[in-house]
Amino acid sequence: MAPPACRRELAVTTTDPTLALHHEILDRAEALRPLPITVVRLASTVADPDSDVEDMVAILREDPSLVASLLREANSAWSGPTSNITTIQAAVTRLGSGRVLAIAMDVSLDLQSPLQLVGYDLSTEQLREHAIWASFVAEGVQSLARDRIGPEAITAAFLHDIGKSLLDEHLDARYFRFAWSPDREIVEAEQELAGVDHAELGALLLELWGIPQGIADAIRYHHHPEISPTPLAAVVAIADGLSHHFRGSRAGTLDETVDWSLNLLGLQREQVLDRSEKVLFRAGLLD
Repeated sequence: MAPPACRRELAVTTTDPTLALHHEILDRAEALRPLPITVVRLASTVADPDSDVEDMVAILREDPSLVASLLREANSAWSGPTSNITTIQAAVTRLGSGRVLAIAMDVSLDLQSPLQLVGYDLSTEQLREHAIWASFVAEGVQSLARDRIGPEAITAAFLHDIGKSLLDEHLDARYFRFAWSPDREIVEAEQELAGVDHAELGALLLELWGIPQGIADAIRYHHHPEISPTPLAAVVAIADGLSHHFRGSRAGTLDETVDWSLNLLGLQREQVLDRSEKVLFRAGLLD
């Protein structure tokens, strides 16, 4: 499936060299292999509040390799099945539609990711680990505010840093570490060095792939959800911050952005921390 014939201009803060870089990054995004049509259709179905399990099953039947991955996950220790799960319907019911889409995206993106993100001084596995933890935190938040947040929150949280793999090759690790000081947000350093940040790039990539706009915008604004105060953006902001908090990967992640997002959803920090711990423990991520 060819990407939609649209191009969203990236938000750049400088001109000339940075503008040229902006177009170079955009051209690379458009040249990436498109997502399988199965995954694009799944994304639309998950974001549709009128869809049901049977709608997802009908789509999944067209992709046997993806079904195999879902059955493996549905029977894994973290899923905690009481009996062996052997059907697509049982797997979707066990995992939930948001987790199914996150797994589908994970399988599809695996072959497109570099092994090492030099500019960020991260391995792909570290980036993926953060994404997995964030998706489980989002699952916990969604369970507390289910009437306001759809299952696509889990997928949005899983994908929130996808733009880093696009931006990485344009960041020199030495300069990036210098620009990213403890009192400066990562998106500010990215804007300074490349004229665009990973959140905008990630949203752009999903738009090019035809992923629903709500998911793309949640990723676009997850560092500044106040710009687009939607529950989905707030969930991703919380999931990002709490994933770093629980993993101990970055100091100061229970910050004003998380508090602002919790307030938007009408949730208390301790309530969310407690629920997130339980979800992460069930998934085998916390002892």
